[in-house]
Amino acid sequence: MISHVSQQFRFLVFFIVTQWVVSVQWNYFYKLEYLSLMVVQVSLNGLKRCTKICWLNGVTQYRSRNLGGFVYHRSVI
Repeated sequence: MISHVSQQFRFLVFFIVTQWVVSVQWNYFYKLEYLSLMVVQVSLNGLKRCTKICWLNGVTQYRSRNLGGFVYHRSVI
């Protein structure tokens, strides 16, 4: 009888420790996944902002070149 109780107690301790380890690891991986998603989101936002700035810069340069040429041709004529 004592060995049976001892075996049940060992199993209970093993089960509790296993559940604790799994929950701690799950929490760690959940935080790691959240952190990686935040890094990806910030990177994508930075990329969107960069493409918007690059696009705006290209449009501004295109317009300034064309308007500059237009003004130059009008003043020569």
